[in-house]
Amino acid sequence: MLRSRVRNTTGTNTGVAKNIAHGLGALPDAWWWVHRSNRGVGRTYIAAVSTVSTVNIPLINALRSDCTLDVFTIRYQGRLY
Repeated sequence: MLRSRVRNTTGTNTGVAKNIAHGLGALPDAWWWVHRSNRGVGRTYIAAVSTVSTVNIPLINALRSDCTLDVFTIRYQGRLY
């Protein structure tokens, strides 16, 4: 199983997708983000037409402020534990 955790800060522009490099090196089977503070809770989302690649996760912030996120990714490599 491959795992990765990246801390990143969204930009100050509202509605602009920020590509966060997850560092896994493979397409993740599961991924999620957690806010590091109360600012921006519930304001970060992924666009319906966006896709997660082997390098990036595109996240959009609906708040005109910086928000710090922890992004977690998991790749099972065909095995369930």
